[in-house]
Amino acid sequence: MLDELFADPAFREACQAHRERRFDAALNGYQSILDVRPECAFTKFCFCVAQAVKDDGVTKLLPVAEAVDAIGDELERYLALPFLSFLRWPTLLNELGKALIDFGAASAGRRLLIAAVNCQATSGFTLEQAGQAFNGSIWTVMANEGSLDQVFDANSPLKPRSADDFYKIGAQYFRMRDFEKATHAFQAMAGYDARTASIYRPSTIVGDASPELRPDQRAAITELLDRHAEADTKGLLPTPIQTQRLGSTPDSSIPLNQVTMLTVFTRWVTCTPNSLSGYLAELFHGTATRIGIQSHFFGGDPIIYNGVGHYKPAEMRECLDKLADTYRTLMPDIFFFDASYPPGPNTIGHEFLFNVIDRKRTKVVAMVGDAWWGFSSHWEALVDLVLTFDPLITNDALLKSPYPERILPIFHPIDEQRFYDLPPGADIDPHALFVGSISNTPAMLRMPWIAALGSAKAPIAIHDGDRQATTALSHEAYATAMRKAAMTYSLSSRNRNRSTIIGRQWEAVQSGTLLLEEGGSPLNEYFMPFRHYIPFDNLSEALAYTHYFLENREARDAVASRGATFRRRHYNTRRFWDLVVSSALCPVTTALRKSA
Repeated sequence: MLDELFADPAFREACQAHRERRFDAALNGYQSILDVRPECAFTKFCFCVAQAVKDDGVTKLLPVAEAVDAIGDELERYLALPFLSFLRWPTLLNELGKALIDFGAASAGRRLLIAAVNCQATSGFTLEQAGQAFNGSIWTVMANEGSLDQVFDANSPLKPRSADDFYKIGAQYFRMRDFEKATHAFQAMAGYDARTASIYRPSTIVGDASPELRPDQRAAITELLDRHAEADTKGLLPTPIQTQRLGSTPDSSIPLNQVTMLTVFTRWVTCTPNSLSGYLAELFHGTATRIGIQSHFFGGDPIIYNGVGHYKPAEMRECLDKLADTYRTLMPDIFFFDASYPPGPNTIGHEFLFNVIDRKRTKVVAMVGDAWWGFSSHWEALVDLVLTFDPLITNDALLKSPYPERILPIFHPIDEQRFYDLPPGADIDPHALFVGSISNTPAMLRMPWIAALGSAKAPIAIHDGDRQATTALSHEAYATAMRKAAMTYSLSSRNRNRSTIIGRQWEAVQSGTLLLEEGGSPLNEYFMPFRHYIPFDNLSEALAYTHYFLENREARDAVASRGATFRRRHYNTRRFWDLVVSSALCPVTTALRKSA
């Protein structure tokens, strides 16, 4: 019947009109054929597609789905025929397929998407090019149908061929909380990405991963801890680099209660009211106020991150004008602001800092919280002091910057009223805690780690930090969960090629929960591994350490207590503000201290 259909001049004319997007002519042509051959499912399919594209409305999607289902798997063979080149528009079948999925007709949508890829592959495209055109949509559908393993067929144009491809598959299964299938995809991703591969390698300390702690693993961990304890007792473990760099700085010679500061941060995490309140604002403004600094808070959501909350230029300019008025009224000693972004014309930038701020009266301090981006280089020429938290970025900046005296390597302050040790004997939740943005693109390794731990049935409580006020843990609930958790995971890798310093590491150490830190982190420049926290390099170690320290509360409490004590001695919040104030207002003294 198809041969007769393709030889029919009326059908060929209708196809030509369809190809030229003359939809009325195409629909009339298809209808004339259906009047004679109402049983011709393929003509019905062509008619429904033309009608849906012409009207661009969901009301026409049901006939398309019914027509696709009527043809079944033969659709792919039909659409691969050279004669039907008009249906090889990449956007047509892809968009229709995705629309059918959203409409609820997943089976029909999947057939259209796969047919689209096969058409591309038979039209001179390589399999890789064809797969790249449509794979994200197809994988979503196939995962929802539980048939995603088909994409691993070596002969399929849908076969993933890069780390990002396999990541998309794993991410889809992860969202479905199918950790085993997600891990299967991430292990395939490891063939293209060395950092991901390291998750699944055996450990030189505890061997292969196992769901329960083996006697040989228990003995190996005990020996490792004893070895570090002996070296520490004998003074053989070096003092962390940042502890040496900061030295035993005395309290600021300037009475902090005589210092006025204008603190400019966002009110909300993502600069919009539907997200969590901005913890950094509470942290820096709150701790400064509690130790006596006369801090005045200004909510700068439109201007902090270049309008990331979808603010318009006029709204950003209005906010800048209000900030200027606030500054002129207050005339503070220190202008302290969040600088985790490159300056722009409608943000706190060159124009504002030089035309509004009286630089003789006020010192400008930029806080670069997301230090791993290297934003400090944008501010060194504009401000009096840049606070950096990541040693790798700081060391590079000190070497390359023409203003090294303006860079202050510093530790992360903690809200010690919110994060603290529970009293001895308090009930502890018997699990490891993870709170964070799992699907955040820069932190791509978080999802493979969590999937691997979930697949191995590790005792871990997972809270995806989506930052939305209605779904994410509040700041107080987050602090409570951390105080009560036996252990806390910190997954601090970024973009699969480096790790960084994040606030969660400091909060965990301060809270008395044992910190399990992903390997490669520069945290060892602040604390001693295996004395103040436990680093892990692969899944084998993460599982073994988790089980070991859940079994051994005494050992767990000893490491956590040493870390908390070390932080309070060297990195307490009072000392943070002493360093910031003295470095901003007494730069000569600061320079002498650095040279010493």
